Amino acid sequence: MYFPLPSFPPSPTSHSRRGDVTFGEMDVNRMSFPNRTFDTVCDTFGLCSFEDPQQALREMERVCIDEGEILLLEHGRSHYEWLNAILDKNSHRHTARWGCVWNRDIGKMVQEAGLEVTSMTRWHFGTTYMIHAKPGKRVGDLRRREEGEGGERKGWWTWLCGGGQTATKQ
Repeated sequence: MYFPLPSFPPSPTSHSRRGDVTFGEMDVNRMSFPNRTFDTVCDTFGLCSFEDPQQALREMERVCIDEGEILLLEHGRSHYEWLNAILDKNSHRHTARWGCVWNRDIGKMVQEAGLEVTSMTRWHFGTTYMIHAKPGKRVGDLRRREEGEGGERKGWWTWLCGGGQTATKQ
């Protein structure tokens, strides 16, 4: 198991009842794990603080196996406009003080990242989201096409424009 926890420095390896657990630090936008490494990827209250949450979601999808699950417990915009007006009005002050952009549209971000939402529940006037998702077909298909014969990576722009196209692994 690997838990990227940037502010948890106890020891490089700790022992748990399930075996060794490794704690480490890495950039969520450029994780060093190979494609399709984990069966479950979890994020709790991180999308509000990530500099590029869309890229973070794409990375979560990249490291999740095709049959895997992406679990998100997040907070963001409400389904009540009166509450969104309050969040929007105070967003700059809240972000400056806490580093949290509390008025992000989490549902829209997940959809735009191409994840396939299998369930979503919302609480606290719609500001808390529990999302169960899996790698989406659109982005997942593109991810598979990025790898040519022999596993070399092809950039998505090269694939899209047809330059240097290689056979697709199935």
